[in-house]
Amino acid sequence: QTGQTKMISRSSNGEEGNGNSFAPVISVGSIYVAFESYATNLVNDDNNSVRDVFLWRNTLNGGEVERVSMSQAGTEGNSESFEPSISGMGGHVVFTSNASNLTAEGTEVSGVNVYLWEKHNKKITLISKDYKTGKGVGGSKPSIDMNGYKIAFYSFAYTLVPNDNNNL
Repeated sequence: QTGQTKMISRSSNGEEGNGNSFAPVISVGSIYVAFESYATNLVNDDNNSVRDVFLWRNTLNGGEVERVSMSQAGTEGNSESFEPSISGMGGHVVFTSNASNLTAEGTEVSGVNVYLWEKHNKKITLISKDYKTGKGVGGSKPSIDMNGYKIAFYSFAYTLVPNDNNNL
């Protein structure tokens, strides 16, 4: 509406990100933008040296960034996170990750999987999981609906739902 361009890949002190940022997705109200970045200076204690998913929120002071791709306990992902999608109001972000430490202890994952992050409680949920075992079986390119209730993604796994018998 204002014709103004803002750089959102900045640290809390206004420093420009020290790595490339990609794949921005904006909430309906233009208050939130999710994106992936190789920058290590957007948030404190970003020491994993891999691509992470971030959420920028428009504020009166120009905006603030928080990392989405970390466990609820505050552990940063042990591998790359990418392909963010954001719900209409910005309260939910889905993304793809190779990390194996984003969910509760004991959740077994391999390869890339789809995760849901909830802003209100910072909870991470594994979405691309075997319906019987709860293990991550792979998924990518997630998309989330306006209200944050429905998630679509693709997967080569045939154990996501019962009666998927085509092995494709």
